[in-house]
Amino acid sequence: MRYRTLPKIQRRNSATGAVWWAEWWDSPQVVDGKRTRPHHSAVLGDCRTTTKGAARERLDSILNASPTSPGWTLADFVQRIWLPARVSRWAAKTRELNESMLNKHILPVFGRMRLDALLKCQVEEWLRRLADAGLSRNTGCWLLTCLRSILADAEDNGLIERNPTTRIKLPEMVAPKKTQAYTLAEVKMLAAIDGLDGLAMRVLLFCGLRPGEMLALRAGDVRGRELVIDESTDYRDHTKAPKTGETRPGGIPPRLAADLAALAEGVPGETLLFGTLAPSVNALGKKWAGMLGPMVPGFTLRRCRATFATLLDADIADVRDLLGHTTVGMTLRHYRRGIPARQLEALERMETEAVQ
Repeated sequence: MRYRTLPKIQRRNSATGAVWWAEWWDSPQVVDGKRTRPHHSAVLGDCRTTTKGAARERLDSILNASPTSPGWTLADFVQRIWLPARVSRWAAKTRELNESMLNKHILPVFGRMRLDALLKCQVEEWLRRLADAGLSRNTGCWLLTCLRSILADAEDNGLIERNPTTRIKLPEMVAPKKTQAYTLAEVKMLAAIDGLDGLAMRVLLFCGLRPGEMLALRAGDVRGRELVIDESTDYRDHTKAPKTGETRPGGIPPRLAADLAALAEGVPGETLLFGTLAPSVNALGKKWAGMLGPMVPGFTLRRCRATFATLLDADIADVRDLLGHTTVGMTLRHYRRGIPARQLEALERMETEAVQ
């Protein structure tokens, strides 16, 4: 018998919630004259979405599979072990994107290969082909991280001896395009739009909310010069916590605060202020792109947050908090952009103060 004692499935708490977990030791073996008992453990699924019976079936699959079994292809492992342990932690749009990337770039190339047959040189050749195809560095980084995670789980479960992707580095790939802020003239045109669309646009430009957070704003969230940002929406009738998972306060400039107060006046607190604009973030982006494209070339919703981060003349820590980022690095790397005129003014002030 391969195992001296069959493992028991246990419920264990993790950083993302309770999971089904098991550990076991192989029967004693003599390797190079030394007596060893290889140790294994496995996460069998999230307790919220996986029954104990389903976890037992996954464990049986692991116990009955040899590391060299031709039945354990990478696709088998992803679908039966790796993916079920993660889908419950992903938001709907994140799950859709991640599964699309898996099915487009990883499984067609490596899906039919045995886990123990995958070589480092094959992964490096795959990355070179992705680079030659013009994929961005961000996409390449995500794909390599995903494949590395899959093989790390296979290693932890004793299905391969070592992860061949551990020391692989990305080749030179296309640098991602930076989201550019709107110019002050474009901001003035966007802020002059009439009606509910114009009010929603000003919330994005002058408060720095994510589009999903703006669509989820309720009448009770407007409290004078402050907003309570505690919900977000990505598709019809689906609300969730903000991206960081935490409620945060937001600020409102005076004129916009007065207009929002007028919109929320006499309306039940649970009423969505902008719920009639569009059923989802994607639908709103397409609607506004068609409406505003001739006026502001290259219009996207994402550029509104980059504009807020760039034009707001405040300490970077304040900008970070208003945007709802966890680190200043995120704000500087992806949203805040330099303004040449502002840089020249700063240089002029420095020179004036120095020569007086």
